[in-house]
Amino acid sequence: MKNITTTFLKGLFTLLPLLLSIYVLLWFLNWVEGFSRSAISVFWPESLYIPGMGVIVVVILIYGFGTVVDRPFTRWAFNLMEGLFREVPIIKTVYVAIKDFTEYLKPNRNKKSN
Repeated sequence: MKNITTTFLKGLFTLLPLLLSIYVLLWFLNWVEGFSRSAISVFWPESLYIPGMGVIVVVILIYGFGTVVDRPFTRWAFNLMEGLFREVPIIKTVYVAIKDFTEYLKPNRNKKSN
């Protein structure tokens, strides 16, 4: 009986991180799809909507933002908005925590761009 339990737990602890990661990824993609679908439906007819279009649009928007974020006007506007976020008490707490976390995960994080 001990061998069965050990083998079962080994299988469980091997599969659990994989299955939970896939579940979280699918949940996130579903959330992005639902959120962006409602935004896209304002500009795009619902009858022409293709499942997955929302995720593709979000990826394109993020990539587009990444290409213009270092331009002088965009950097100025972003710094202005960031300054406002750092002044509002509750938003400041959440924003700074998320900003610190993303700075930690950012590639080439040793270089400080601000």
